[in-house]
Amino acid sequence: MPRKVWIAIAIELLVFAALLFGAAGTLRWPAAWIYLILFAGLVVPFCLWLARRDPALLEERMSRRSRRGSRCGTGSCCRPSSRCSRSGWC
Repeated sequence: MPRKVWIAIAIELLVFAALLFGAAGTLRWPAAWIYLILFAGLVVPFCLWLARRDPALLEERMSRRSRRGSRCGTGSCCRPSSRCSRSGWC
């Protein structure tokens, strides 16, 4: 799997963790830990599968370029990490 996919997943997990634990004010929140574990446990295998099955699609989902006719318009809702983890649908 391309390095930028791993970086995007790591950044998204860190942002989610910062938002969840920052809002809670503590790291002792089991529901947030469960969410992060489930998220990583689902995103990583999906991205690995997609990298093997259709690397061109994964690359397209990871690109930041706005495409004409895209449902995402200006790309405001299409971050690279969300494309891999949420299949890019807005």
